[in-house]
Amino acid sequence: MLARQIAVGDIHGCVRTFRELVRTKLNIQSGDQLILLGDLIDRGPDTKGVIDEIFALKSEGVRVHVLQGNHEELMIAAYYGVDQMEYWRRCGGQDTLNSFGVSSVLEIPIKYREFIQYSEMYFETPECIFVHAGLNFSKRDLFADLDAMRWIRKMEIDPERIGYRKIVHGHTPRPYTEIIKQNKYDINLDAGCAYTELPGMGYLVAYEVGTGEFTYVQNCE
Repeated sequence: MLARQIAVGDIHGCVRTFRELVRTKLNIQSGDQLILLGDLIDRGPDTKGVIDEIFALKSEGVRVHVLQGNHEELMIAAYYGVDQMEYWRRCGGQDTLNSFGVSSVLEIPIKYREFIQYSEMYFETPECIFVHAGLNFSKRDLFADLDAMRWIRKMEIDPERIGYRKIVHGHTPRPYTEIIKQNKYDINLDAGCAYTELPGMGYLVAYEVGTGEFTYVQNCE
């Protein structure tokens, strides 16, 4: 079986849903490449479990690339600035703290903090550019605006500037029924996994680059 290249949208602490998607539905194998598009943490019940699952996948030979999302940035800011702690808590950070059984980001074990802090900003292949939120096409250097990579909501994509590759990202929740119909240059995989109360959301979505197929599971936390 040829190794696959699979991207997964915003997990947001939903480890059971993540396992159901990658282990049961996708049957991930050693040698497969798994690109996680950021926002692994916050909002859902088990951020620690998500990171532990990623450690397990790596130990089994899955080639995992973890990108940094805006929620990871908020956690890092809370670690380095006490004035940012309360804002991060309100944005879902309290759920992350609860998953570790601690009251402060300073108490999260260093291997987890470093895992988040040193995640990649983007990842390129001949077919795709993987990034959490998107790219700022108003900049001469598309890869210079790190804030846009984590926070941008709308892109005016110029396909020629990216070599007619797809930009595969998350960040902006959309109903899964819209996501699985995409086939152009803008592939958004955020189906609001943690937003189970919103119509059409509460799903975790994967995209297999080689086949162009979307796979999704409903939140099962």
